[in-house]
Amino acid sequence: MGVISRYTLRLLTIQQFRRALGVITACEFLRIHNLDRPGALTGWRPKDCSNKEKFIWGGLRFSAGLWVGGNVTPNSMLSVGPLPAPSGGLIWYVGALDALRGVTNNGYDGPDKKLQKDSQKASRREVKGEAAQILNCPCCQSILAVPDEGLDAGQHTIHFVIKGGRTTAPPLNILQPPGLSVTIDGAAYTSHATPDYRTLSLTFTIPPDNAISARQLDEWWYKTIVPALGKNVTLLSARPARPGYFILSYPTSQKTTVAYDFDLYCPNPECELNQHAWAEAVPLSTNDRGYNPAAGGQLSFGFGATESAGALPYINHMQWQAVLPAFQVAQNHPVSRRIPIPACTVDDQVYHRCPSLVIATVDKFARLAFEPKAASLFGNVDHYHSRWGYYREGSPPSWGTLPTECRPHPPDFAKGKVLNVPVQPFEPPDLILQDELHLIEGPLGSMVGLYETAVDLLCQRQQNKQTIIPKYVASTATVRQAESQVQALFNRRLAQFPPSAISADDRFFAIDHEVHPLDSQRPGRLYVAVCAPGKGAQTPIVRIWSSLLQTVYQRWQQNQASDLDRFWTLVGYFNAIRELAGALSLYRQDIPERIAFRAGANARSIPEDRRIELSSRRSSLELPGLLKRLEVNAPDALDAALATSMFGTGVDVDRLGLMVVHGQPKTTASYIQATGRVGRQGGGLIISFFRASRPRDLDHYEFFTGYHRALYRHVEPITVAPFSPRARERGLGPLAVIFLRQAQEIAGNAVSDEWRVQQRLSGAYYSLAYRMGTHRNDPEVDIIPDLMEQRASQQPAGRRPAPNAVLVEAASELDRWASLARQHPGADIFVYYEPTLFRPPERHVVLGDAHHRFQKFDEVYENAPQSLREVEETTGFKS
Repeated sequence: MGVISRYTLRLLTIQQFRRALGVITACEFLRIHNLDRPGALTGWRPKDCSNKEKFIWGGLRFSAGLWVGGNVTPNSMLSVGPLPAPSGGLIWYVGALDALRGVTNNGYDGPDKKLQKDSQKASRREVKGEAAQILNCPCCQSILAVPDEGLDAGQHTIHFVIKGGRTTAPPLNILQPPGLSVTIDGAAYTSHATPDYRTLSLTFTIPPDNAISARQLDEWWYKTIVPALGKNVTLLSARPARPGYFILSYPTSQKTTVAYDFDLYCPNPECELNQHAWAEAVPLSTNDRGYNPAAGGQLSFGFGATESAGALPYINHMQWQAVLPAFQVAQNHPVSRRIPIPACTVDDQVYHRCPSLVIATVDKFARLAFEPKAASLFGNVDHYHSRWGYYREGSPPSWGTLPTECRPHPPDFAKGKVLNVPVQPFEPPDLILQDELHLIEGPLGSMVGLYETAVDLLCQRQQNKQTIIPKYVASTATVRQAESQVQALFNRRLAQFPPSAISADDRFFAIDHEVHPLDSQRPGRLYVAVCAPGKGAQTPIVRIWSSLLQTVYQRWQQNQASDLDRFWTLVGYFNAIRELAGALSLYRQDIPERIAFRAGANARSIPEDRRIELSSRRSSLELPGLLKRLEVNAPDALDAALATSMFGTGVDVDRLGLMVVHGQPKTTASYIQATGRVGRQGGGLIISFFRASRPRDLDHYEFFTGYHRALYRHVEPITVAPFSPRARERGLGPLAVIFLRQAQEIAGNAVSDEWRVQQRLSGAYYSLAYRMGTHRNDPEVDIIPDLMEQRASQQPAGRRPAPNAVLVEAASELDRWASLARQHPGADIFVYYEPTLFRPPERHVVLGDAHHRFQKFDEVYENAPQSLREVEETTGFKS
């Protein structure tokens, strides 16, 4: 783990993850450069480089991880259940692997018999998040996953990796799907190096005003394509609608296979990623059948080399990882003919694969108190399992079944055949990126700053008797009084980069110059204000939108110039969902009627399927597809996008150039951020519609020109107070839990391995949270209040609490934990945290919630935050 990059909103996090994945994939490409050239040194290096090391970039893969909430990506790889639901019946909590195979909240209609059985047994299925966050290959843009809403009109090519079946591509006429408006344009086979494996490339065209959903594609495959290919054909990807996602499985001693993970490969045989050999070093390969450490630890390292793949050198205490048979350069060889796309989109992958770069939301760091596996984010691991990856002893990965007693390691291959090896901890991240710094404000900013106390400490390391602290890089386009904000959040001095030089307009990375209002070629924005006294609230909206939509359409008919593309999609920005909903009603009826009235037979059609909404009402599962649709160019582009504040911090689509802002946003910063999303490639047009009945809107209309001539002067200062009384009340206790469960040492004091332990057993828990009752005065515990007081004393003036206030409160929080631990001294009586998703609470807890309080169980820290945002608990009323 080298870099942590954090964002505040899910939409921006997803988009930046996709962009970063392109960079990480390029790093992986450079790492294995020349691997398939016998005698050449592996890994890109400058022409005159004197370093002749065989693997100059190392044997470990570069990878990027996405660490966000469960509504965006699944938290677990494996499914749980079906289990008895509190409300009756059976509920099945679907993990990432089964969701990739096609299980939805409505059931499962694929060919897998076990999934059919589990789905039918459950009265309710719970599918949260989408593991298939990468829809297209970062190199060639081939389809890796079809979004649930499907493929739009146009020509598409999908590549299916298969085993068996007929050896020649079938005739096109027998591939025609019944009931779907699709034209088959071509079908071609590409054979793989290993026998009986091939890729079917299917090209088809969807006519205008039609689409194919992911479910329809699955049905097309099973009902039409499989019979055409032969009954013995096997699709190797997770499902037809996920052609780039491949399930990994391991063999058991009973000669069966069990799915445990997935990898991404571009299925396009012509992709640049598939023209080079690839290999990865790991502490223990998945094809290892276990070794006996008592017999001298006879562990075989390395594989024999072949001329076609070059020599794979011995790397100390590492093995070369097995690869999928479909992509091997030769049968049973550890070198792949395809470079995998190194993305980790499920929490279990982030914890146990330890990616080089982790992109996360700031809210996710609240999980550090609840999830001891997250210690791997900071390099705190001590073992590696051939199937499940890196972990700490006593805090093993989930392996699909609940043990009857506490197990410090996952299961082995067989008795006496161990599948884990000790490893040295990694160095913690040395770079933390914080984008959109202006959004870290208010209650959210205060909690982020408080939890940053733990993140900062966990990222520190000792080198030559010196403490090495992580470097923070924050970015924002709208900020004032940044020095105090940075000091409060990160406890660092601010150094602006690049610094101001001769001209304030020249910032090295960007040169600002005032653009003439009529210059539409250079990036920039022309702001136009509209206020219509006496016309009501809806009539101006109808006329503005209809005029903009129709004018672009008419200009396009006269001359289909590429510079009109940026005006094709009209973005509507609203300050509240209520206003958006009102405009949506107008868009569905009044605006089309107005267009038809003005243009007659030449009226532009604005169907519902070419309009999207970007707001909190949209599911996280829909976001990848929505972002992809915004990037489509005219005339197949969307007609309109209706958005709230999510748009201002989560959309980076360069082609957009037309926006209507409905009412002045609450802050100048949000106004700059929202309008800055358009006009990035060429000139953009911003129409600000002000309601004359609103005094604030009217004021902005009257001073519109002066306001925009000095727009950045009006940016509001940001206030955060991490050690305010309310923040201390919510966060000091959970912060202490983070220190003890995640750290290797605290201020030079080694942290006992027992603090991390909590394991769910079959019908019970095994937790050592109660050890605080007898270890309250251990050195690693005693130092925690001092660290918190030290951090609080370094806050900016005016935000600094009274001397020793934090010290006393933090010590009191630990004393309360010790007191309850002495009252409930049992591994199954007193636990860190007890989820109430599966059953009602039954135990006393350290990290409390409303369910435990209502059931009268003791809580050390009431309503411990699982999100850093100010969210009030549910209030119950009784008659």
